Amino acid sequence: MNNARRVALAVVLAVDPDVSQRVENALRPEAQVRVVRNERDCLHSVDRERGALILLELSPQTDMPVRRILWALRGRDATLRVFGYLAPKQESALATMEAVRRGLDGLIFRGPDDIRALRNAVGNQRFAFAGGVEYILGTVNPLVPAGLHSLVRQVFESLVPFDTVPALAAHVRMSPRVLSKTLDYFGGPTPELFRSWTLLLWAAYALQTTPWSIERIARELHLRSGSVLSHLMQRRVGVTPKDLRRQDALLTVGRAFRRVRSRSPRNSPI
Repeated sequence: MNNARRVALAVVLAVDPDVSQRVENALRPEAQVRVVRNERDCLHSVDRERGALILLELSPQTDMPVRRILWALRGRDATLRVFGYLAPKQESALATMEAVRRGLDGLIFRGPDDIRALRNAVGNQRFAFAGGVEYILGTVNPLVPAGLHSLVRQVFESLVPFDTVPALAAHVRMSPRVLSKTLDYFGGPTPELFRSWTLLLWAAYALQTTPWSIERIARELHLRSGSVLSHLMQRRVGVTPKDLRRQDALLTVGRAFRRVRSRSPRNSPI
């Protein structure tokens, strides 16, 4: 399966095996599907999985588990979206589900039979710049210490920008402290500078390959506004997004990474 085209994970809570199989069939091969039968497995499946999509069966049997799942996910990361789908013949139960509906990002009325709606939910989860992973890596790897190539690839293949250093560290299965030591060992920047750099590379790729406004690029990167992106770009790279668009954006941001490297890699001639 092409990592650049699929959602990180689609978790399907379903009581009826027949229903879950139909939902799974509708989503493949667009998503990696994980079917769960209870709230504990559902919450465990999405723990640390950024960019995941959750599909919850809405029926009398799942009413309380769904309520508890939504309560546990309150204030969730913006990249984690939760849809409900009505189990067959449960349309009449909608009136009793108003509290549940308010916690959902969307509702699929005809459940497993509405293949288009299920696939649209998955399609909307795809990171807009996911197709640029190899292009970005091909540009920046020559500018990055060889010892960091694997780490950089792991970060970009997540297909989602990271909001915090702990989130980035968790994705590469490190603590923030170990991440800091790894970057330092290979002559890289601090974890926060590294996180900012990866975010700005996504922005540079968008500036270089799309006509999108700064506001739209910022929105795709889960930033509050275009001014936040502009400030970050000027602070870390020294140019505005507008000026960067007139240059080789990826190369410019990549070279900025070289400037902030704290030292040469230990035991390395670089």
